[in-house]
Amino acid sequence: MFYNFKLTGNNLNNWKLNLNKFQTEIQNINPKLLINWPEKNLYKKLMEWKIIPICYTMPSNDIKYQIWINSVERFIPNIYNFIKSLKNVRTALISKMGKNVLLKKHRGWADVANHVLRCHLPIIIEENKSGIIVSDIKKYHKLGDAILFDDSLLHTGYNESDKDRYILIIDFVRPKNVPKGVSNIKSSEELLKLVGFYKIINNLYKSL
Repeated sequence: MFYNFKLTGNNLNNWKLNLNKFQTEIQNINPKLLINWPEKNLYKKLMEWKIIPICYTMPSNDIKYQIWINSVERFIPNIYNFIKSLKNVRTALISKMGKNVLLKKHRGWADVANHVLRCHLPIIIEENKSGIIVSDIKKYHKLGDAILFDDSLLHTGYNESDKDRYILIIDFVRPKNVPKGVSNIKSSEELLKLVGFYKIINNLYKSL
């Protein structure tokens, strides 16, 4: 359920070396870039979970459907170019989770999760306060470290802090020696709307 980051074909050196730059970009981010995560059934009304989309591939096993939101580069150039330097990327987004959030247990969509492994790279967190639980095994986010896991399994994310936490989420092609995922969750109406929105969000970001 959890894997070594080396399976992605990448290393973490550039992430660790440039973490201060990434944090500065997030601290100065234009709040208008943030949009609500579409599946609001996963978190309560008073909870906040927002994202900044960077790239998406739906379905994730067909690279011709990959969409890059290039206009976001001028807001987060260091983060954007770090992602561009990586191999085997299928999805990338910034996840902002508000204080005291616990998501409902869920599985990733089959068209995405079954073909990738999902990575969490912490940008701004409170130590020992945020992380992920996969198949009832809990892991905390740690600055400089990655959590690579199978998004097709039952899991949840959490932020037990009174402060917002920011994570870079990247989906990588599932390695050939890792069995295909087991999710049977069909793409939701909210997801399909988000994918459609990705096609026009470039222009929206250009206007900011």
